[in-house]
Amino acid sequence: MKFDWTQDFKVIFAMPATGKSFMGQKYDNVLDLSTSRFHYSDYNESDTEKEKGSYNVINPDWPKNYIDALDDALQKYSLILTPGSKGMDGNALVHLTNSGIKFGIAVRENGKEVFAAIAASRGNDGDFINWALSDYDAYIDYMNRFDAVRIKLTPGEYLEQALTRYEAANKKSGGKKK
Repeated sequence: MKFDWTQDFKVIFAMPATGKSFMGQKYDNVLDLSTSRFHYSDYNESDTEKEKGSYNVINPDWPKNYIDALDDALQKYSLILTPGSKGMDGNALVHLTNSGIKFGIAVRENGKEVFAAIAASRGNDGDFINWALSDYDAYIDYMNRFDAVRIKLTPGEYLEQALTRYEAANKKSGGKKK
């Protein structure tokens, strides 16, 4: 199944627990480009949510391997969803900006509280939750430095709903929404 996405930006950065993996599994033209598999040499693809945040061997090819994968994915997918974290993808944001590639940033209202509840319910361990929460405000501040499309997730909404709403509003306005 394909996700209806006609916007002129194909990369969206979003914090954990916003529905990136769900969309990547549901739609053939959407990629959930997890940074962990590029950032950590000890990443295991079969790990569950409980193992997130437990990796600690930095891949010597990071961040070039991730940027190369992102560039490759831009040629193959309509939409690329990737985690937002100042430390994890700052180089990717600079790369996209320097390359003139537009991107979006999805932010959830009441993000910290909602993230903590969702992450705990899906089995993430306390260390991962605390790490993500400790980075949250810095992430928002960092992302605000970039000229990017802002997509707000309302309470109870995940990326699929927010992006569907954004797509519909943009089509209705003749593509003038930013």
